[in-house]
Amino acid sequence: MKKLITLMLIAIFLSACTPQPFTGRIVEKEYVAGHRCHTEGYKVKDQAGIIVPRTTVVAQHHHKWENAKVTVWVANRYEVRSFGVDSTSFDKWVLGSKVTFK
Repeated sequence: MKKLITLMLIAIFLSACTPQPFTGRIVEKEYVAGHRCHTEGYKVKDQAGIIVPRTTVVAQHHHKWENAKVTVWVANRYEVRSFGVDSTSFDKWVLGSKVTFK
């Protein structure tokens, strides 16, 4: 009997955690084109009471491709949320249109 009650409580708690759909109007679209990452050189400054010759080794950075990112900002009367969408449908999203995201 205790196992049955425990399983029922777990089922109720898990069903309550499902995300609710968000409905609102598109207020902004943001497109970041694909690009290569890069780092700029930097200087290391050490402070010490005794001057000791030191060799600084800079970690080697391997450049990688960053994919394009499209973010759609949706607002309703209570809040504004951002949703990541695929870049092929960037032109499909129209500002001011009503959408629902899960």
